[in-house]
Amino acid sequence: MSKKLKTKTSTGFELTVFILSFPTPHGDGRCLVNVFTSPSARVFVLSEIKSNPISRVMDARIPEIAETLQNDLALPQHEQLSTAEWYTHHGPFSYHYMELGPSTFTTVPLGWNGTAYTDPVEGRELLTTRQKTELVNRLGMPSVESQLKHLGEES
Repeated sequence: MSKKLKTKTSTGFELTVFILSFPTPHGDGRCLVNVFTSPSARVFVLSEIKSNPISRVMDARIPEIAETLQNDLALPQHEQLSTAEWYTHHGPFSYHYMELGPSTFTTVPLGWNGTAYTDPVEGRELLTTRQKTELVNRLGMPSVESQLKHLGEES
């Protein structure tokens, strides 16, 4: 895990931001993690970043990312992660080889089967433009580019 940035968002969430390394069959992958917490909610936003090679994309590794977060954040119960809101996030900050339009958010139906995290891909949903705007506004989410800059990463 990289250095952590901790702040409070404009909407009152406690925000912790960092780059997370996670295992893949091709070596460690990397993603930007935003953890938003309030007394009534915990939201994880995983952003694909350009410094993560294409052979290590995060979308296919959500259970491994959750397990790594479980260990790195020292959370006492797996259920705390599986009951949170989870999103993947892609945009112009995601890939060197391809220009993407405006950023997108996709829900992740993270589960816990008693022994491992699950991610039934068929349960994922791409947020509409309206839903994306509502999510960013509700969380008070800063731009990925500004977060990467504060972490000393390329955007």
